[in-house]
Amino acid sequence: MPCDRRFRPADPYPDAGWNRADQPPDEAFVHVNGLRAGPDGRLWIVDSGTPQVGGEQVPGGARLIAVNLDGDHVERVHHLDEAVRPDSYVDDVRFNGRMAYLSDAGAAGLIVHDLDSGRSRRVVSVGRSQP
Repeated sequence: MPCDRRFRPADPYPDAGWNRADQPPDEAFVHVNGLRAGPDGRLWIVDSGTPQVGGEQVPGGARLIAVNLDGDHVERVHHLDEAVRPDSYVDDVRFNGRMAYLSDAGAAGLIVHDLDSGRSRRVVSVGRSQP
């Protein structure tokens, strides 16, 4: 998808509200740690859910955020609460169909997220599979 937008480096994306500091994570980033252009044409933002590596999770902070590039607006927020741990640091995402696979570098593991249902589960943790 070609991009013809011109942003200055200081322009907050997708808008100023999402980039407010020291706000609850309802509609503001905690710590953006990854960006990926998805196969669906959206920009997917990985919010680690913690302000720093080794920090404790902010409740509701670990999310996968879908941005519609046609209007530069947040289209959907996928919460990862049911799969993260207090020491989680969600840091990357890959897609296969309607499933998202996220790595957790803090509480070493793999999180599988169903983009249709919004449900998440941890399938690998500390080197062993979880049912």
